[in-house]
Amino acid sequence: EALGHLANHDDGKIQIVAAGGIPVLLACLDRHKDSEIVCEQACWALAIVSMNAGNQVIIAAGDGIPLLIACLERHK
Repeated sequence: EALGHLANHDDGKIQIVAAGGIPVLLACLDRHKDSEIVCEQACWALAIVSMNAGNQVIIAAGDGIPLLIACLERHK
């Protein structure tokens, strides 16, 4: 949840990405796929940082698209 709140601020977005936060968020989607709240918070943070085109590339390269789809299907 903390990363989601940090992602709401421009400086927070930059710091999350610089610290390697995108792979961590994607790993959360994979490792905690049964936890609706973890998936919700990770998706929220990813949605916010993905507003930057460069971050979209990082998310896609980290298999983020299939992870996000699987999360959405699991927690309809």
